[in-house]
Amino acid sequence: MARGSSTLTPVKGKPGLFHNAMTGKYTYIAEWREDNKYDTVGLDSGSQAAGTEKNFFRDLSNKYSDATNMTTARRLPAGEEMIIDRIWCSVRSAYGNNVALPADVKKILENGYVKFQVNRKDVAEGPMIMFPSGYGVYGSTTENAAGIVSNGVPSVAAAPKLKREQYITSDHDLDAVLKFYDCTTWTTTTPGSPSQPSLSQDAFATVGFHGLVRAAATK
Repeated sequence: MARGSSTLTPVKGKPGLFHNAMTGKYTYIAEWREDNKYDTVGLDSGSQAAGTEKNFFRDLSNKYSDATNMTTARRLPAGEEMIIDRIWCSVRSAYGNNVALPADVKKILENGYVKFQVNRKDVAEGPMIMFPSGYGVYGSTTENAAGIVSNGVPSVAAAPKLKREQYITSDHDLDAVLKFYDCTTWTTTTPGSPSQPSLSQDAFATVGFHGLVRAAATK
């Protein structure tokens, strides 16, 4: 073998797999990192009609990294594995030139129901408020008709972890759906008689899976 040449050769079509020319054996090389897999959907202003659904991780068209870091709909990139230890939801306090109104953020967090699935099996579900992100803006503002609202305390230590971690690979399907139900039927006799939540302006919601990601050393 020529001096300076490597004994390890990447195997084409097998991310992270190398062939050792000296021993004839194959070696898998990868690295672990703490990371999130996330996606964002938009909500139109006005009343959120009963049955309104927004699916995450499906439509990635024209989205950049500020909205999603998924490159393949519903799946991890080839050669990646992930141990999911936390699930989170957030309503963006600003997106582009749109600054979310505190009232709209509260309506989405308290009325929006989310369900997370892996291979169509339920992992967690409930109102968005149940899944604090651990991220967010903290402090106060003097802006007119504005305030600082986040889903829980902006500290990852305050964001609960899953009791049972979920292991996934690029062969698993990830699903998350945000849904608004009819909130007027069973509350007709209660004080206030609430109507469907109505947003003053367009808003954006992001959900994510947090954990350890194992990525291949080669593509």
